[in-house]
Amino acid sequence: MTEINKPTLSYLAHLDGLRAIAVFYVLLFHFHLYGTTGGYLGVDIFLVLSGFLMTRIIVRSVSFGKFSIPTFIARRFWRLYPSLLATVSTTLFISLFLFPPRLQQGIGASSLAALLSVSNEYFRQTSGYFDLKSELKPLLHTWSLSLEEQFYVFWPLLIIAIHRVQLKPRQSIPIVMTMVAIISFQIAVAMKRKHSFVFFGLPSRVFEFAVGGIVSHFYNDITARMNKAGVHNIISILGLALVNYPMFYPSSSNLPGPAAIPTLFGTLMLIVTPKSEFSSCVLSSRLFRYVGKLSYALYLVHWPIAVYAPFFSSTTVWPGTLMIVTLICALALHYGVEQPCRLNRRPVHSAMIAVVLILTLTIATKSVTTEGLPSRMKYARYPLNYLKYARAYNKKKCPWTRKPRGCKIGTKKELEHPTAIMVGSSYAGHYQHALRLLAARQNYSFWVIWAGNCPPVFTKTKGVRNSLYCDEENEYRKTFFRSLPPTRVLVADIWSVRIAIKWDSHKPELPTFRGYLRQLKKDLEGMGHTMAIVIEPPLLHGIMFAQREACRFRNTMLPHSVKCPDDFGMEAMRRQFRRNFMNLLRNDDELRKLPIIDVAKQFCDVNGVVPKCHEMMRKENLIVPKGVDINRVNPVQTTMFLDGYHLGPFGSWRASPAIENYLRFNKSNV
Repeated sequence: MTEINKPTLSYLAHLDGLRAIAVFYVLLFHFHLYGTTGGYLGVDIFLVLSGFLMTRIIVRSVSFGKFSIPTFIARRFWRLYPSLLATVSTTLFISLFLFPPRLQQGIGASSLAALLSVSNEYFRQTSGYFDLKSELKPLLHTWSLSLEEQFYVFWPLLIIAIHRVQLKPRQSIPIVMTMVAIISFQIAVAMKRKHSFVFFGLPSRVFEFAVGGIVSHFYNDITARMNKAGVHNIISILGLALVNYPMFYPSSSNLPGPAAIPTLFGTLMLIVTPKSEFSSCVLSSRLFRYVGKLSYALYLVHWPIAVYAPFFSSTTVWPGTLMIVTLICALALHYGVEQPCRLNRRPVHSAMIAVVLILTLTIATKSVTTEGLPSRMKYARYPLNYLKYARAYNKKKCPWTRKPRGCKIGTKKELEHPTAIMVGSSYAGHYQHALRLLAARQNYSFWVIWAGNCPPVFTKTKGVRNSLYCDEENEYRKTFFRSLPPTRVLVADIWSVRIAIKWDSHKPELPTFRGYLRQLKKDLEGMGHTMAIVIEPPLLHGIMFAQREACRFRNTMLPHSVKCPDDFGMEAMRRQFRRNFMNLLRNDDELRKLPIIDVAKQFCDVNGVVPKCHEMMRKENLIVPKGVDINRVNPVQTTMFLDGYHLGPFGSWRASPAIENYLRFNKSNV
């Protein structure tokens, strides 16, 4: 009788040790310790282990006719949900004192998603160019928990279905799991352009669970054939190398698929070698087993601590301190919530969970529906609906074109012959408010064509992220501009950073960035168009911008203040990049002829000097369209920028005079 057909399953101590390794790498990665740039692969180890263990449990129970989906889900609930609820409720409560409305609305939505086990889908749908970065999402790590909870529903149904159709389970289960793994892997590879879908989605992650399930089915056969300790040791060493190497030297892609294969195979090798010296002496040791049992609590608390730590210190928090605080909080969660609810459940636990769940759902829902609970604020409330004005891509005001991606702004009569076309990356898209303002004031019309992170060129690019997507968009653009009569083309990008990127560094013979610009100018002029360069405004680092906004709010809510980031405008490095780009234009015989729309001058002097930037941001200097009461806008800085990288509505309006001056003095199309 194989183990999986026994009434009970034996405890595999080395698997707890594997959990310890997985959570250790995740912590090192998130706390930026010891160069573990691939530490996020610790999550992949968890997924393989989950597939292995759950398959053992489900197949064993189904084989004996004792499996019940409600019982299985209830056991998983009491194993995972109380600790998750405690983490979410505590994180949400702390955010009330740290996060301003714009961030509070996000954590309210992510709290609801985490408690409903759909946070992976929430973060998939909300990730993007104008989204806040991970450093300000304290519940971002719950995506993997939602993924597992969805797997706990899908996997039992699959195994039960195999038994119900009268197939031979011993042969058919691994075959079906292999087919599922292959299909899932193909989805991960085929959909790699849709980064968020592949990273967060269950369809592209199922193969990681499935390989664990396949090995669990043959676990006894594999270990029985490897009856010599030497074989276990050799395979264990290979597995350890495959697990460790990507942690320190990861693939350029963090997506599941080919990049995850070494980690998956390494994990499987360690699973099937319980008799190796490494498994016996290290993974099965008391310390590793203890950390493994604590791994769930460690994983839950570590990321909120990493996000909130900067709000309680004026200096960078030492990673060792984060480790210690994480360990203390994990012990409290493990012994205060996880263990009692799992091993010693009482009616009072159910009552407490119900009360906390209702309170948490109420606060989270209020945070979403009131746009961040602005009534908490001790300074002037946000009277404007921030998100309403920040959504630059409103379909009603800006009808979409699909290929290339963009929209049209102005009256229907003038749209067929636009005053100008703005083209570029997302730094073309964030001028839509400015163009809409000019269309209303001067009866202009515009087309805006943009693709996030894609340089505005017509040639293939090798030195940027999402190059395949960008090449496709650029081809659409080229075909599109060929079909148009001569017009003015305003080319916008984050030039100061783009010039700092090593374009095609792996192929020096390919054109440089200067060559890309020359080719773009040649292409547009060959089509009869006139090209102008739009220089980006002074920009903040997106995380620094949002953290400073949150830091100021935190200082109004808590008695002890901390020092907030205060560098406004272009930092020294960004200023140098700007100078480099301007010098590139001036020193090139072809590019120096291009008209320049220097939007930065609307915000501060050409070098981004901080005092003048602050003067420009004063309320009396704002430029707003009709219908917006300037006296109701406070504080200004929270709406000038959308995320620190891009302009918000007020910043976009502020940039409009620079664009208007160019159009006024360059009236001819050719």
